[in-house]
Amino acid sequence: MESPLREFEYCIFGSHNGSNTVDAVRTASFEAMSILFKFLKVNWLKNSILITGANGGIGASLVKSFREEGYVVIGTDLTSKKVECDFFIQQDISLLINNETMSDDFFSKINDVADKHPLKGVINNAAIQILGDIKTLDINDMQTTFNINVLAPFMIVKKLYDKLVMNE
Repeated sequence: MESPLREFEYCIFGSHNGSNTVDAVRTASFEAMSILFKFLKVNWLKNSILITGANGGIGASLVKSFREEGYVVIGTDLTSKKVECDFFIQQDISLLINNETMSDDFFSKINDVADKHPLKGVINNAAIQILGDIKTLDINDMQTTFNINVLAPFMIVKKLYDKLVMNE
């Protein structure tokens, strides 16, 4: 990547058109800093968004749409990466509820990205629907449904709440 300050490097650190005046150096420095800030905003300060269930039909569409809008997309799903997101975490989010080590690792990966790209939102798209009648459904089916559809989204938002508020 070419430096955004290339055209100013001699003005800032050398002379300005053969002149060493303080005003010339100050003016060139301000211009260079303005270019640098624009460069950083465009290239490094992109906002991020977390999308769970990124590999499904709706998830993949969300990933595509947010990437087209310039977001850094952190995608997560139960199955391995299929979508073109910027960062992908393969994770069964229902397991985050009762596994502190797994949970810490998951949020550490998200925070690594969010520390570089301000986290602006979470889309809890992952879901499960286990169908059956009262005779075929058991407590494990209901617990899995509750973990994925209720507890995991609550936990994700709760763990990321401070970052989200900070980046309002």
